[in-house]
Amino acid sequence: MHIRLMQAKSYFYNGFMQLVTNNGYLLILATLLSVVLSNSGWGAHYLHAIHMPLFSFVPNSSAEWCVNDVLMTFFFLIVAIELKYELTQGALNTIKLAAMPIYAAVGGMLVPAFIFYLFNIGSATANGWAIPMATDIAFALALYNVFGNKLPPYLKIILSALAVVDDFGSILAIALFYSNSAPSLVYGILTLVIIAVLILGSKKNIHAVFYIVMLTVLWWCMYNIGVHPTMSAVAVGLIAPYHITSQWLHVLHKWVYYLIVPLFAMLNTAIVIDATALQSCLTSTLVWGVIAGLVVGKPLGIVLGVYASKTLGWAKLPANISVKHILMMGILAGIGFTVSLFISSLAFGNSTILLTQARIAVLVAGVFTVIVGKMMSVFFKA
Repeated sequence: MHIRLMQAKSYFYNGFMQLVTNNGYLLILATLLSVVLSNSGWGAHYLHAIHMPLFSFVPNSSAEWCVNDVLMTFFFLIVAIELKYELTQGALNTIKLAAMPIYAAVGGMLVPAFIFYLFNIGSATANGWAIPMATDIAFALALYNVFGNKLPPYLKIILSALAVVDDFGSILAIALFYSNSAPSLVYGILTLVIIAVLILGSKKNIHAVFYIVMLTVLWWCMYNIGVHPTMSAVAVGLIAPYHITSQWLHVLHKWVYYLIVPLFAMLNTAIVIDATALQSCLTSTLVWGVIAGLVVGKPLGIVLGVYASKTLGWAKLPANISVKHILMMGILAGIGFTVSLFISSLAFGNSTILLTQARIAVLVAGVFTVIVGKMMSVFFKA
């Protein structure tokens, strides 16, 4: 029974990795389609459809709001469940295994944020410091699939773990710094719900409906007190037991990665790129801060994190992994996309100009990452 359970978990994990890899190509197509539509003769109709209210009884209930605030809850639920899997049974299930990708992720979050802040210090755009922190696991694994024949197989596990930790760090940044209410109120509600889930969740006869109700209540509370409601999924995803979350994943993962995330990509890259927008981007510290943070800061931070932890004896690289492999992994991790776009909408949602600049910067950084990744893979002949 135990062997069959482990085989099932291994099958799920391998299937999940293949799913997000394939999804990376779908995200590219969704992004290109959105940019083309936005700048075509149908652009005005497309943008109107995205922002028009869908429900008269819900304020600001546009298609963009429905995807960003409601449907993306399921994306963050999967991220939380995935992180829990890595911590308990996957690549991070011991301190020794977890240390290296965790230190790499910390460096890969702090350095990009610091570089962005240097570009924007003293400016209103400094609020976007968390944009270059994230790594898009779908895009990163899609690129790994392109360069994978030249990279050690274990590097894919490290990259996956790093991306999960990156996403979790970004989730914390969203919860702590991109919410409108007092943290004490937020933590009070979170604590009460989590205590209830922990106490009742330890009992084997608790039905999955209990966690669904908790998720719904927590989402509603966070929405009404100003905390981004998708964070409700993180708490429930980390606490709910595996026998329940595995059922959710079985039902949700294809819907999330083949429908919700591509929809998110489409709606959040509906950017009108004209001469004025491009000219403003050329002199924008916001744009250059995001690009420098993702393209330069991300690989630099990851290499520094690995080097520091190895030098201090806190982590150890596998025998077949060299510094050049870590650098290549850092370059691939420079694809922020999904979470970076998400943070952009939170940081600059009240400014169309700044939001457009941030989104263009994330897209340009992604293009640079692909180009640099290809050049480095040829140069290193890894």
